[in-house]
Amino acid sequence: MSDTDDGFDEEAVRRELREKYEDDDREETERMSELLLKGATMTNQHCDACGTPIFRYDGQAFCPNCQHEYEQAQADQQGQVDQQRTRWLR
Repeated sequence: MSDTDDGFDEEAVRRELREKYEDDDREETERMSELLLKGATMTNQHCDACGTPIFRYDGQAFCPNCQHEYEQAQADQQGQVDQQRTRWLR
């Protein structure tokens, strides 16, 4: 362990942060998996607020993480921009 003179344990803090974010990622992944099993579609667009992929279900486009809703036209336009960026990278 790497205890410093002030009693701060860097390794313990790293472990705590790793566990916290692993749980967050797992919950987000489980939520997205459930949506896919229910028939939702994961798009190639990403949420402006949190970066999570935007899903479509029953005519609605939304972020499963922060619940931000997107207009269908807005989601389609963002998808076109993402596709153009992908073409430029090739």
